[in-house]
Amino acid sequence: MAERLENAAGERLCFLCLQGLGNLLLAEPAIAAAKAEVGAATVTVVVRQRGYAALLSNHPAVDEVVCLAPTTLLALRRRRFQRVYTCFPANDWRFELITWLVGGDERVGHRYLLRKRLHLPGAYTREVWVEGVDDVQQNLNLVGAHLVARPPHLAVEPVAAPRPLLALHPGSSTAHRMALKRWPPGHFRNLIERALAATPDLTVWLFAGPGEVELAEAIGGGLGPRVEVVAGLPLVEVARRLAACTCMVANDSGLMHLAAAVGVPTIGLFGPTDPLRTAPRPGLALQAVGVACAPCWPLHGVGRRPLCPHAERLCMVQLTPERVWAAVAPRLATSRSAPAPVLQTTRGSSPPPPKERR
Repeated sequence: MAERLENAAGERLCFLCLQGLGNLLLAEPAIAAAKAEVGAATVTVVVRQRGYAALLSNHPAVDEVVCLAPTTLLALRRRRFQRVYTCFPANDWRFELITWLVGGDERVGHRYLLRKRLHLPGAYTREVWVEGVDDVQQNLNLVGAHLVARPPHLAVEPVAAPRPLLALHPGSSTAHRMALKRWPPGHFRNLIERALAATPDLTVWLFAGPGEVELAEAIGGGLGPRVEVVAGLPLVEVARRLAACTCMVANDSGLMHLAAAVGVPTIGLFGPTDPLRTAPRPGLALQAVGVACAPCWPLHGVGRRPLCPHAERLCMVQLTPERVWAAVAPRLATSRSAPAPVLQTTRGSSPPPPKERR
């Protein structure tokens, strides 16, 4: 465990959260812990997308959000941060280069058991060994906060929506072979059919990110007006809609972690990725039984994603709709009996402007 942060008035802390949405959310407890440990510190969080910045715009531990761009690197370096934390996972020379360019009196990152061949020695002034713990604790180890890890949390105002309301996210990033994390579309459709048959007043929202609308429409097509595709919204509005849901079922994705962070009972579907690392917190992680090669993207090989040797992805195909429905059904049954006012549209107003520097 890293050393405990020392109280020092006026410290400037920087968190480089340059991976995906889920990784950013899994770093949120560490950001909050650092602010609590050094109450007078100014905390800057650097992200790669404006939508991510908007999510943190009202976070009590965050003073400023910066969207990374070539024009912002020099401005960040001029801040002369006391501590710069490169959040987990960052087993890549590009993260190391950005850390070095941002500078800082102390630059803290992880030391990986299987480091990639191409890396930048000297990027970090202090390295913390990766441990056999989940990603939330990996990030807490960076700041040295001697606290019990709490789940990521974002406070948002839910939209008015019908109840019970089942949220599904059948997509995921497709970069670096991450489409392998997707549960089969036919399984999602089967799950919806079971849920509609068992719950006459159920509404289903199929959330679709960029490039996922066609997938969501194919899954929900022809199932009736109670199934709706939610797409094309700012991320803050997505969070508000997720917060209104009774239950969320998703692949291991950013929206899975976003649902859990806004307080929705969340069921994550896992195949190649390791639920010991990235299970929804709080929530439930489901895996296929008896697939010896899963997970094939384990903690010790973070950043390495081998090709699947099977003709079909056994780890996802053999996670059956029956098993997932058995986890979903009791969560829908505990929903409020009286529905809230029905939301008329899935296209909401724009979010408030974030505290952001471009």
